[in-house]
Amino acid sequence: MTLRRLVLVGVLVAVAGTAAVACAGPDAPSATPVTSGAGATLAVYLDEAVGSGRAGPEQVEVLERSVADGTVQYEDLAELTRLTFDCFTEAGIDYIENEPTELGVGLPLPSYSWAAEMPGKTLDEVQAMGDACIDRYSYWAAAAYQDDAVVGAARDARMRRDLPQVLACLEENGVEVPTDATLDEIRRHVEELVVATETVVCYDDFIWW
Repeated sequence: MTLRRLVLVGVLVAVAGTAAVACAGPDAPSATPVTSGAGATLAVYLDEAVGSGRAGPEQVEVLERSVADGTVQYEDLAELTRLTFDCFTEAGIDYIENEPTELGVGLPLPSYSWAAEMPGKTLDEVQAMGDACIDRYSYWAAAAYQDDAVVGAARDARMRRDLPQVLACLEENGVEVPTDATLDEIRRHVEELVVATETVVCYDDFIWW
């Protein structure tokens, strides 16, 4: 049996055997600052999903909500992935659900493998069936979840939430941070402290690329 492993790290490249993934969405929009916004970037995915005629109402609803929120919630993506599994089952496609992987700290990603073979069906036929399930339920939402602008917005929001503890840690370790420091400047102070001490980590928000 041939399994296609899918970690939702972008859009699926249709190949036989192991699935390949790309780190960009469909006709990937360029990364856009949150102010002009992650919501605007997400709107591109919504438009393409609707325009394709292949995205189901469940996925469209998640994308519509994401445009308003400026981010795709993991819980929404996980539910869309669950609906993808249900579609696989209905189509007679075997799949294996793996443990979520991490795009970065606080950014889990659904991961699974699905069978590219089925008695009485060609590889192309099974692939088309599987891709139809993914397209209907999770393709554009998964790509949007990992767009540079969306990931950056989520990363910044997480750091703003934790900023009091980060600044307190830096201060306790003798690092003076200007009151008007940007998030990236604060990250640089954190990194410099790690290099200097080799032990003190005031914050960790790495991103896997």
